[in-house]
Amino acid sequence: MVALLWLHVVLLPAFGVARGYALPHCLLDVLPITIAAAGASYRALRPRARASIGALGLVTCSAIFTHLWGGVTEAHFHFFVVVALLSLYEDWIPWLLAIAYVLVHHGLMGALDPQSVYGTHSAAIAHPWRWAGIHAAFIGALAGVNLVSWRSNELARRAAQGARAALAHRATHDPLTGLPNRRAFAEHVESALSERRAGAPGHVAVLFVDVDDFKLVNDSLGHGAGDRLLETVADRLSDGLRPEDVVARFGGDEFVILVADVVDAADAMAVAERLAATLTPPIVLDGEPRFVTASVGVAVAGELHLDADQLLQDADVAMYRAKERGKARCEAFDDSLRAVAVRRLALEGGLREALSNGELRLEYQPQVRLPGEQISGVEALIRWRHPQLGTISPGEFVPMAERLGLVDEIGAWVLREACAEAMRWGREDVEVAVNVSPRQLVSDGFADVVRDALSSTGLKAHRLCLEITETALLADVAGTRAMLARLRTLGVMLAVDDFGVGHASLRHLRQLLPVDILKIDKSFVDGVVADAEDTAIISAVVKLADGLGLECVAEGVEDAAQAAVLTELGCGTGQGYHFARPMPPEALRDLLRPRVSV
Repeated sequence: MVALLWLHVVLLPAFGVARGYALPHCLLDVLPITIAAAGASYRALRPRARASIGALGLVTCSAIFTHLWGGVTEAHFHFFVVVALLSLYEDWIPWLLAIAYVLVHHGLMGALDPQSVYGTHSAAIAHPWRWAGIHAAFIGALAGVNLVSWRSNELARRAAQGARAALAHRATHDPLTGLPNRRAFAEHVESALSERRAGAPGHVAVLFVDVDDFKLVNDSLGHGAGDRLLETVADRLSDGLRPEDVVARFGGDEFVILVADVVDAADAMAVAERLAATLTPPIVLDGEPRFVTASVGVAVAGELHLDADQLLQDADVAMYRAKERGKARCEAFDDSLRAVAVRRLALEGGLREALSNGELRLEYQPQVRLPGEQISGVEALIRWRHPQLGTISPGEFVPMAERLGLVDEIGAWVLREACAEAMRWGREDVEVAVNVSPRQLVSDGFADVVRDALSSTGLKAHRLCLEITETALLADVAGTRAMLARLRTLGVMLAVDDFGVGHASLRHLRQLLPVDILKIDKSFVDGVVADAEDTAIISAVVKLADGLGLECVAEGVEDAAQAAVLTELGCGTGQGYHFARPMPPEALRDLLRPRVSV
């Protein structure tokens, strides 16, 4: 606009001279325009003041142009062009000044020098103020149209600025919980590391939180319930932190926390323990209380941590150690875990091909009747022999199979293989027990997998016992009861494994009936000889089983003294190294083969 004003300062005198006016007259005419251009160029003034001065200068250009052209109708179009240009200011004041200027100029100059404003228009010359009002009304109408356009553009811009703010927020935040995402969290960590390098006090710690058995909730209750659980976890973690700490969600059941000023690793572990405790109260989903635990890995930045990714990786490795050591615990990273991380990557890659490569096999551990040693059943135990790393513990690779989504395929193979092996024994009095993972239990097709294993091998249903951990059973009582009912219609036996270590087991046991067997956890059997409390617990479980018409099996029987006490307490069956270690199928067949007297 300022450039346009200065352009008129140059062009209007030239136009006036061309129209026959003297140069001094023309220069005097553009003097107010020159003053307006100078004022609009003065940056010390506020934007609205500069816009107002510019507006007055531009309508003055229209007035001078009309005067120099003798008031002809065509000259008045300059006013319309100027008013349209004033819409670029998107401000009320310049427009109001322009309308008022047209009204006063046309009325006053129409009365003093009508030909300079209206040319030969006789009606306008006769009634200058009336036609001044008419011209002002036209200018006002044009201003109104421009106002509507301006407001529409303004609303569109605001909306666009809001679709961009939302996109920016979405790019850096988790849509479910509203927490920062991986990208935003990494930036926070990088900033904290930079501050520490610059001399800020304290150490940067990252906590990697993984909700235990979340897939079980998601698969059994649905994604909606899983989302509500994650939202509650996010709220509890956030409430347990200080304002300067940062909690983020990486996706799925993974949360990460930045504590930028811990004193040392012990201080970071204390924070982790406190946050884990916030998840202890049950979370109500679909009217049922759900118990949630988390495995937490802690990494404190040292000299080797050059960036956020490295620190996050170490916290992730520590979290996996917590998983491997039983879940629901906190573990701190140390240098020994670097080798563990490399090993885990190798195992995850190998496990995907283990079944097709024939690296998985089953071993069998007998279960015997007490007090004698008659074999009544056999538990199938999966083993993995890695071509480079050797024998891998089930406690290490079974949770890994669950995380990788391989447990359904492996579990189906175990069922078929165990049923087929049981048919080779030639013993109708010996049943085979197979462990069922929580993931299998909530799979809609699991009952069909069991049915197919029985039909394809010819094993009678009552000779197959499915062992399900108490923790898995209690994770979704309603869903579990429905699945147990489907399995019971097949005629298979059902056992509660690790009985006594889950939450509120006695209160829920009735809801989980009908089951056939309670397996007493090894942790109680270990102290049955010397610990009065363990003895009392086992005695109570045996009496409970008798009252409910269930069989009782003691796991982890290590010696004759334990077997004797268990017999005295009335436990009917034992399993453990005292009777037999897990053995390959060939050895078990030999053990089960009837002996012929000579």
